[in-house]
Amino acid sequence: MNISALRDLERRLEAASGPDQELDRAIMAMMFKREARHIGTYEDDGFKTTPVTDDVWVDPATDRWVSTCAREFTSSVDSALTVLPAGHDIALSPTFVNSGHGYRAQVYKLTRYAISPLPAAVAHSTTKPLAILLAIIRALISLHLPKDSLSCDVVHPGEPVIASGGAVAQGRDGGSK
Repeated sequence: MNISALRDLERRLEAASGPDQELDRAIMAMMFKREARHIGTYEDDGFKTTPVTDDVWVDPATDRWVSTCAREFTSSVDSALTVLPAGHDIALSPTFVNSGHGYRAQVYKLTRYAISPLPAAVAHSTTKPLAILLAIIRALISLHLPKDSLSCDVVHPGEPVIASGGAVAQGRDGGSK
């Protein structure tokens, strides 16, 4: 999936307030393809037997059909978690969103020894599945961006930041950051 399609999905998830079958299909299309396949049954008209086909979701890695309908990503935490990229973990906590109760999801990159101390992506939404999906899509976007196009780098206190052109950025406390 290209970056513009991920950004479009991000915008649609930000606008969502609950389960949405159109979003479910868009997320399913991110991982699977649609095509007509024989679904294991036959039609017999009395003269000949014909395989029955249906428009199904197919896993491109295995070339096997996985489902006739999209999974319920926007209404199920379990389905939403299947989108999480390998090598990542997620944390979910209650929070306040738009003057109401909601959820905060943070996607972390797993390292060889532990979870990265800083999240790869953070999202807030009104439901658990939407917060999870939005954080995952943001993490996928960050994985597709070239490292030099990211707006900020991880900076530890006391380390100078060398900006483009060789200038050293100053922290809010007056020291190098």
